[in-house]
Amino acid sequence: MKVLIVGAGGHGAMALECARSAGLEPIGVLDDDPALAGTRVLDVSVVGSIASAREHGAAGVVLGIGDNAIRSRIMIALAERGLALPVVVHARAMLSPSARIGAGSLIAAGAVIGTRTTIGSGCIINSGAIVEHDCVIADGVHVAPGAALAGRVVVGARTFIGLHASVIDGRRIGADVLIAAGAVVIGNVPASTRVAGVPAKPMTEQGADRRR
Repeated sequence: MKVLIVGAGGHGAMALECARSAGLEPIGVLDDDPALAGTRVLDVSVVGSIASAREHGAAGVVLGIGDNAIRSRIMIALAERGLALPVVVHARAMLSPSARIGAGSLIAAGAVIGTRTTIGSGCIINSGAIVEHDCVIADGVHVAPGAALAGRVVVGARTFIGLHASVIDGRRIGADVLIAAGAVVIGNVPASTRVAGVPAKPMTEQGADRRR
């Protein structure tokens, strides 16, 4: 399947390699920065803006944008135009046969997706991340490299779970949450909250603790 990669940055390069590992054929990169036109991501040329996606003869589009809000907006716009958003699973990822992955999601090398887990559309499960059994991950979530979610965790839309963060069994994480690198989440986290530390606390509380 011939595909275009959306995004000419570092995540776009990673998405390009993942797409190849998954048996797809990247034929061009799309980016809205006109200064990047004609440059290359690895060995693939930037061929136009995102709006030009239908002009290059590709059968689908792979999302190579790390920012959750931007990626989600682009995903919705492309889907509304009827463009296919294939699931990209790196050949070295481990995916349970009972897991379900939504359109436009990317599962990177070394990631593990457990039994009966559901991953929404437009998600990134990055290198070496673990999403264990019976988790439910909403659309547009990014689980960063080395992060680990124990069983039955529920994560709301567009949440970012940082590098090597961990969430214990059965916790509920709201939409638009930021969990900082290395945080250990032992309780539920409300929507639109930023947490950090061991155990994880709202970042305003972290600042108050340091002032004591």
